[in-house]
Amino acid sequence: MPKKTAPEVDTAKPGMYFHYAGLTDVGIVRSHNEDAYQLPLEQDADTLAEKGYFYVLADGMGGHEKGEVASAVAIESTISGYYA
Repeated sequence: MPKKTAPEVDTAKPGMYFHYAGLTDVGIVRSHNEDAYQLPLEQDADTLAEKGYFYVLADGMGGHEKGEVASAVAIESTISGYYA
């Protein structure tokens, strides 16, 4: 029986591929959605290679006034701080 060898790996190409998506839902209790998320869609390839992929989800404030603003600010400040 012939000896099996491992396939050659091209180290110039990334070894892992993945897909990502985001979705929030208002649910059955609230009248509007205060949740927010950010995917690293606006980052260039060099930045992603250096710093990695950073995903953020901010849960809303449960109906408190301006909860959607709080979650949006949390997302923006976290992303901008990470990729600074």
